[in-house]
Amino acid sequence: MDNLNVGILDLPDEILLTIFKKLNNIDLLYSLIGINQKLNKIACDINFTKNVDLTTVLTNDTSDSRLNAMVDRFCTYILPQIHNNVESLSVQASLFQRIIRANNYPNLHKFILFNLEMDMISHIFNKKSLFIRSYKHQISHLVMTIKDAFRYRPLEIIIAQTYVAIFAWLSNLQYLDLDGIDGNLYLRRLLRGLSFSRCYTSNVAHLRIRIHNFDDCLCLLDGRLSQLHTLIVKLDYVRHSTIIINNDVKKYT
Repeated sequence: MDNLNVGILDLPDEILLTIFKKLNNIDLLYSLIGINQKLNKIACDINFTKNVDLTTVLTNDTSDSRLNAMVDRFCTYILPQIHNNVESLSVQASLFQRIIRANNYPNLHKFILFNLEMDMISHIFNKKSLFIRSYKHQISHLVMTIKDAFRYRPLEIIIAQTYVAIFAWLSNLQYLDLDGIDGNLYLRRLLRGLSFSRCYTSNVAHLRIRIHNFDDCLCLLDGRLSQLHTLIVKLDYVRHSTIIINNDVKKYT
């Protein structure tokens, strides 16, 4: 052979796919989409675009100007090219509005939202919000981490709005994972005051939640989640259960 120099563009698509699968897909999308037709086609492959985790762009060493440039490129150029492939989307709450408004995601069914402030919940989960109008029948998996408790309103009001909104507006919800800094984000006295029809959906089969104590755990099993087969709880406080002491366990069986 007269020339042993082989460039990346000379490699077959199958080999490039194998190589690129070892890379971070966000770095891949950011670096390759728009370079040329061959790399653009490979980068837009379903293998790299069905699970989009944009939380990786918010690193400690990312300056504000670089972050804005990266997000702008994703919103204006990259996401419009791959939006039909996106099935799972992970974002920091601070970028939520920009990402959701960037395009429609007709195949999105899993949504992961990190570092959500309680004050944002009412803006996301209401019948007029773009998220609910677009995805209320699509989202089957919802994961949220809540980074603070409350600022301006009584905690129980905020909690009520959170649970009512999630169960009321996401009609196809099957998997719910909620975590926060405070186990009081789930309160049994609040649950008892909420109607069966408003707050709970029979579709939820998997629930992972942080709660305050064992009594709260038992209250999750009062029959409203009739399709529940997996329950994972993180207890903040372990003590003698007042429900067990008062012989009320039969209410939850």
